[in-house]
Amino acid sequence: RRAGGQEEVLGVLGQGVQQMRSEQARHASELNDNLRAEQRRWRQCISDAQAQQGDQQRHIEALEARLDTAVEALSLEYKNLCAALPKILPAVSNTPKSAVTQGSGAHAAHGAHAAHA
Repeated sequence: RRAGGQEEVLGVLGQGVQQMRSEQARHASELNDNLRAEQRRWRQCISDAQAQQGDQQRHIEALEARLDTAVEALSLEYKNLCAALPKILPAVSNTPKSAVTQGSGAHAAHGAHAAHA
């Protein structure tokens, strides 16, 4: 009788252990699935960030090229102005004062320059 009770207790304990192992395996499987999903999500985030970084780098390079072009244009304009200035100054200084005072500011100087050109 006692042996039968012990077998019954051992049987119940065995079932409990088997149930615990089954639950542990299920939890481990769920954790692995969640981990894989998180890894995929992070890989996608990293990929998106790298693509965005590439887009931003291309945009910066385009802006730098535009800035370089603008600086070159301004430099050329400055050189042209410096080269033209000696030609303009004698024309302005040789203009009679009455011609300069008849107009206003730049318009009079432009008119004087046009007259001597």
